[in-house]
Amino acid sequence: MGEDLVRLFGDSSCARTSLVGDPYKGSMPTLVIKSPARIVTSFVACNLHFSMKGGRLELANHYGTKTGKNPDVVIAIKCKFDCHQSTSDSKSVLSIAGKNRVVFVDCVISDSPGAGLVVKEGMADVCLVKCQIRDCLKEGIYCEASANLHMEHCDVISNKDGVRLRISEDQVTVAMIACTVQDNLISGILAEGENSSCPRGKLEVVRCHVHHCHFGISLGNLTTVTSIKDNRIFSNNFGIWILNEQTYSTVIEGNDIYQNSFEGIFISGCQNVFLFRFEIILNF
Repeated sequence: MGEDLVRLFGDSSCARTSLVGDPYKGSMPTLVIKSPARIVTSFVACNLHFSMKGGRLELANHYGTKTGKNPDVVIAIKCKFDCHQSTSDSKSVLSIAGKNRVVFVDCVISDSPGAGLVVKEGMADVCLVKCQIRDCLKEGIYCEASANLHMEHCDVISNKDGVRLRISEDQVTVAMIACTVQDNLISGILAEGENSSCPRGKLEVVRCHVHHCHFGISLGNLTTVTSIKDNRIFSNNFGIWILNEQTYSTVIEGNDIYQNSFEGIFISGCQNVFLFRFEIILNF
């Protein structure tokens, strides 16, 4: 019995491995990877089921969140990460901090009592391709501060908020390309920032399907350069909701926005919002 069942140092690989906590022994399968130097860790076809309170996969540099000298590289392919929701612990299934480069391909992250994936500050670069993030009681993905996030062909389904972003650093880039975001209780995509007189980061939402959420895409207090382009946004209560007096530049272009219960696009208190080549149909 202990906090960590598995702790990896140095270059490591796991293949076709199941890591399951024993509820009778009170074990918490927390996989912790910490390193003083650059490491490469790979997971292939693994099943990590965190059944007890506190179980999660945590990736962090030995030197801390912002002072890691070399990035660690973590690659997960065809893996499943989930946590039993009956626990009262609200931590995420996956937590990434430090100067890490993390790639998830064809993975499933699900059933978290908190967020599915949390990317903390510390200049992390996280890429998800063809992944499912679903059935989390808080955010499917929560990404904050100086972390970069790239998502392509991912499904974000049935969470409280699908993807929640807090962008407050100059060099941050968040891109969602050809993703499906649906059936999230509050926001499909929620992006928030901080008051600033200069641009902070870049946000792109391109060729995504966002539907059956309360807010499809919600932007608040952002100072990013934002592009919402060639998406289908439908069957939400509100399609695109922008409430911000600090918007640096937001371009809404080529979107099909239809069958939302209230406003297809709601904009209030904003500057530098540009709308091009879009069609709004039957938003009531």
